[in-house]
Amino acid sequence: MKYFTGYKKSILTSIGFLYFIATAIAQEPGYARQLFQQRDWAAAKESIDSFVQTHTGNAAGWLLKASIYYSISNNPDYRDMMADGLMDAFMALQKAVQLDPGPVNEQLKKDHYQLAFDIYDGYTRDGILFFNAGVESNTKSSFVTALDKFKKAALVGKMISTNGWGLAAMDTSNICYTARAAMMAGKEDDAFFMAKKIADAGITNSPGGNSMVSIYQWLAFYYKKQHDGDNCVKYARLGMARYTTDTYFDLILIDWYRHQQAYNNLFEAYEQLFTKTNSNQQYQWAYLNDVFNYLYNNTNNITDRDLYQNQLSTGLTAYLSNNTNSAAARLLLAKIYINRANYLLQKNGKGKMTVAEVNTARKDLFKRSDNYLKEILSQFCKPHTKECREARQLLAANNRAMK
Repeated sequence: MKYFTGYKKSILTSIGFLYFIATAIAQEPGYARQLFQQRDWAAAKESIDSFVQTHTGNAAGWLLKASIYYSISNNPDYRDMMADGLMDAFMALQKAVQLDPGPVNEQLKKDHYQLAFDIYDGYTRDGILFFNAGVESNTKSSFVTALDKFKKAALVGKMISTNGWGLAAMDTSNICYTARAAMMAGKEDDAFFMAKKIADAGITNSPGGNSMVSIYQWLAFYYKKQHDGDNCVKYARLGMARYTTDTYFDLILIDWYRHQQAYNNLFEAYEQLFTKTNSNQQYQWAYLNDVFNYLYNNTNNITDRDLYQNQLSTGLTAYLSNNTNSAAARLLLAKIYINRANYLLQKNGKGKMTVAEVNTARKDLFKRSDNYLKEILSQFCKPHTKECREARQLLAANNRAMK
């Protein structure tokens, strides 16, 4: 019996080895790989799905599934077999890395992690296609889909970066794409997150060389809309520093300071604007109206009234010489003389002029106002316009004041 004991042990050992080999072969998804190489996509998909369902811990199976699913998603004739083949491929690749990171990494390294980049590029490519379709057709739904594709590309990009496979942690391309898609899709939270990331990172151009000025503009306007003055001013000034010839940021600051009645800051912002575009009549007109409101619709104490009154009169006269048919400019000049006449009553309260002097000066100012009002009514008045109605009302009020 001892003789046969040793022989029996040898037989059992051989049987055990053969069982191990058979098990290893059974755990190698060779059939699915063969179908994949033959480009029999439907059969390869069915085979690998069955394999990973049975061998859930087999990293090679999941890696092969990622390759099969990507190839199917990249084939126009077969991609409809799956709702989102790229995401299935990404999830399978993630699973393979989690199960056996060392060997999987070595396998991917052989072709420079091309599979991971193929999935990333697939989402990016689809995102660009939908974004361009949205631009051409002006359909919001296309931008929404583009945003979804870019966000999924970001997930893949994060995996590539985290594993050190060759993509920077700050994926400038994806951030720029995502920000623009979110803005066009009306997804404010996503747009804000990406725009702030771009501005805080100091990105001024996309990798393709396109300016990011619209991103900075959107961010400054977003903070203005949120009534966040500190950040509105911060990012407007950041935009001004990085895009020195752009006037949008100056206008954002002007709007904000006007709303706050922060006139010192407002006039400083205008000075900065005029260094860029001094000849813009629209901006000059806005400035003159703001000076008028500072002088006559402002509850704060004004210490430089004479300075700004002279600037306003001089500026309006110059504006009118370039815009000779402007009823609005004549109306504003008329209002200036009315307000100056009324202001004389306040000065008289301080004893600087006699009553007679005040009355004479006020009468002269009302007459100057009347001249502009009559010009409006006789030469530039279109029926039922705001300027026409207001000119009639002010002329009547002047007549009452001078009696």
